[in-house]
This record gives sequence, structure tokens and C-alpha cells, in this order.
Amino acid sequence: MNVTPEEEEFVRARSKATADAFMAFVTTRGLDMDTDTWPEKDRQEYEIRNRALIEEWKRKAQELP
Repeated sequence: MNVTPEEEEFVRARSKATADAFMAFVTTRGLDMDTDTWPEKDRQEYEIRNRALIEEWKRKAQELP
């Protein structure tokens, strides 16, 4: 399977956006990076935000040539 440069850049950008969102969430709430230590309320909030981010990147993926 050949991956185009555009697809490769898309994967990099998506990975960075996911990591940045995670780190921002952890940092602003003063949480440990281990999600198992998070209060349930924080886990639920992160899941909601993460699902929204995933849907955003799915839409972007459909726009790839």
C-alpha cells in the first residue's frame, strides 16, 4: 500500500492534534497522564471531547484527495 505525502501529513497532523488536546486537558486540570487515576467526571469529559475531535478528523479525512 502506497501512502501519499498528503496522507502522511494528515496522519502526522491528526496525531499531533490528539496529543496536544490530551496534554492541554491534563495540564489545565492538573491531572496525571495515567487516565486510570482520573476522577470519573474528568474521564467522561475527556471522552466527550475526544469523540468530538475524532469526528472532526473523520470529516477532514473525507476531504483528502
